[in-house]
Amino acid sequence: IWVTVGATMEKVGDALLNQKQLASPERQKLVAQLVKSNQSVEIALDLMVTMQASFMSGLSNMVAPEQSQSFQNLMASFEKSKHLLKPQIEKQILTQQTVVYENLNDETLREFLAFSNSASGQKLFAALNGSLNHTLRTVAQRIPNAMQTSSVQSGTR
Repeated sequence: IWVTVGATMEKVGDALLNQKQLASPERQKLVAQLVKSNQSVEIALDLMVTMQASFMSGLSNMVAPEQSQSFQNLMASFEKSKHLLKPQIEKQILTQQTVVYENLNDETLREFLAFSNSASGQKLFAALNGSLNHTLRTVAQRIPNAMQTSSVQSGTR
């Protein structure tokens, strides 16, 4: 399975670097509908913002703890810039998903889209997204403290 994942990730990387047209316009439209339905772009943006706030908070705790901003303040600040990142992230997610779904036929994608748009599919994706977001934010809030503790124990401060 890791060979397949590795090959897919390599293909995604190549596609992002080369900006190749990977599918017909009809297929691209289908993938775009699926990406919108399962909120992939929003998930990616939330992940980026959470990780940025976490590492910036951790770094500032290590370098200048008396001047560091809280994770929550950094999150609020980064949240305001999500709209600037969205067009590029959307393009990357569409490219990535086109590669990920390339071995599925259009009918299978339509079935997945129908499920994704159904009440059950929306509940599933909302639950998955909520769980992922909660987990990421919980861990992200712990990183600054762990980095500060690590720097104190190693004597770098």
